[in-house]
Amino acid sequence: MSGASIVATSSPLIPLSCIASTWRSFSALALLEHRITSHRIRRSSTIAHSLTLTLAQMSAKNEGSPWYAFKLRTAIILMVVFDIALIATTLTVISYTAAQTSNASAISQGTQSINALASVVQKGESDKIRTSIDTYLKKLWILGNTTATLVYRGILDPTDYDSLIPFMIDSTLNSNLSLSSWYYWNNATLESAGVGIVTPAVFGDLSRFGITYDPSTTLFQMQYYATNKTCRNYCPMVSTGKRLTYYFINQTLNTATTQLSITNDVYKGWTRPWFVNRLPLGQAWVTPVYMAASRAGSPPRLLQAITFSLWSPNGSYIGMGPLNFATYDMSAGLNEMKGTPNSFYYIMTPQAEVLAMTGVFMDQSPLMRYSAATSSWVLNKIWDYNLTSYPILNISAAKIWAHAGGNLSSDFADAQFAVGDVMFQCTSYWYANFKWIIVSGAPATDYLGDTLQLQNDLSDKLWRVQQTTIIIAVGVCLGMSVLSVMFTEIFIAKPLHIILSAIGKATKFDFSTIREGEIRSSMSVVQEIYVLQERFMTMMRTFADALRNNKALATVHGRNTSNNINSKLPPAGENGSGNARKQSLVPSAGENGSIVLPAVKEHPIIASSNETMDGQ
Repeated sequence: MSGASIVATSSPLIPLSCIASTWRSFSALALLEHRITSHRIRRSSTIAHSLTLTLAQMSAKNEGSPWYAFKLRTAIILMVVFDIALIATTLTVISYTAAQTSNASAISQGTQSINALASVVQKGESDKIRTSIDTYLKKLWILGNTTATLVYRGILDPTDYDSLIPFMIDSTLNSNLSLSSWYYWNNATLESAGVGIVTPAVFGDLSRFGITYDPSTTLFQMQYYATNKTCRNYCPMVSTGKRLTYYFINQTLNTATTQLSITNDVYKGWTRPWFVNRLPLGQAWVTPVYMAASRAGSPPRLLQAITFSLWSPNGSYIGMGPLNFATYDMSAGLNEMKGTPNSFYYIMTPQAEVLAMTGVFMDQSPLMRYSAATSSWVLNKIWDYNLTSYPILNISAAKIWAHAGGNLSSDFADAQFAVGDVMFQCTSYWYANFKWIIVSGAPATDYLGDTLQLQNDLSDKLWRVQQTTIIIAVGVCLGMSVLSVMFTEIFIAKPLHIILSAIGKATKFDFSTIREGEIRSSMSVVQEIYVLQERFMTMMRTFADALRNNKALATVHGRNTSNNINSKLPPAGENGSGNARKQSLVPSAGENGSIVLPAVKEHPIIASSNETMDGQ
């Protein structure tokens, strides 16, 4: 009934109180029908109402989240940044550690290889010195042994000076040997004859003898000692008065002419260091270092000799044939074989005497000193050389002395040593009865300076390559992380953000996100997100269609949403507030004294609903 009214007449048969009572009953029935109809609608809209409530709750949670919650985008960025920091730091530490370890290992191996190479090079220098000494001594042996053999065979007569002296001159020149002197001592006649090299170091200024000195020409002198000797060319005196006399040999005239010097003391050949009685034929013997007189005011000459016994064809003992060589010849050889500018070589005896070293030439004063206690010259020993002036000698000698157990005469092994930057090789060389200890040393950089620099350069390049690799790796990590962030933002965070925004709008019955295709334009390539988008759009379309098909749902929660869903749902209540205003059930007076009952309006939902009670 719409707008029905009952007009009360003035008939006395119907009291006013009865009419009012009847209206109250009718209004109660109307209210009961309204409640029943509303119950049907509520039951029919349970699913839509629950979905709306759920969307509203989701929106409320998004808008009113707890203080410790943060957005998905923030979480993803933090995770990626953490991954970047963790991976980059770990990669950098591991790469740096590996690079340092690899570089240190490469340097260690390279240093070992370089040191091994330096050791080979240095040992080669020591071997070269030993070979040079060995070659020299073997030439002397050939020369001396050949002469002793010729005497033994009767081919050469050691008493015939006119034949002996030219033979010795020619043999010396042909052997190309540097000799101090070479002579024969006849133990039966106590006479001696031989030849030697004439130099200013031995005889001083030769011009005072009318001799022109030319280093390129070998000049000879005759060492002569006679008691009663006559011959044509090489017997300048019948008797030398028991003193050793030196004469200049004129090779053009083939004779001994000018006397160069004569000793002051009586000469006794059997007391000389080279005298060894009755050596077997062909056996050599090497003397210790001894000193021979030199020109006035100069230190004596340091000599050694390799000597042979002379035997006659009938096997009788004749005497000795020493070949004397100056130790400065060894020093000269060391100077020539010096491998690097800072190399230092020296040769010492088993008595720790230094008999030759680099830097010593004709002046051999660095090898000896004058002893006031004995009023004579003595050889320096290894501990007489200080560290400041002779650092390599001082350092190496101390090490070798310890290596030999304080006994250089012992048969200690050859060895290489490294003390600080100094590398040195100790090599023993035996010939006949004598032992020379050869030491060659130099700073390690002298042997392999370019190689060490190459090692440093390669090490630096390796480190730069490793740094570049680390930077590239970190760059790739950063790049991949940025791509990961972009991928997550585009295909995960943004689609979820649009869905959350759509849920928030849907709680207000705003389906513009679906209608405008915002979700469709941001479909994810991630399968789970893609399925979520599809099913969310399906759910929202189903919900919107339910609202279109059942207009009563448009007033859920008292809000008119007809504009949002493009429907023409009527307003809920007089003012569209969503709550039907409470009707007055008290009759009012009408025109002409009639009674007008208040109209019970049909609720718009009741008028449009075709729903029935459960089971109807």
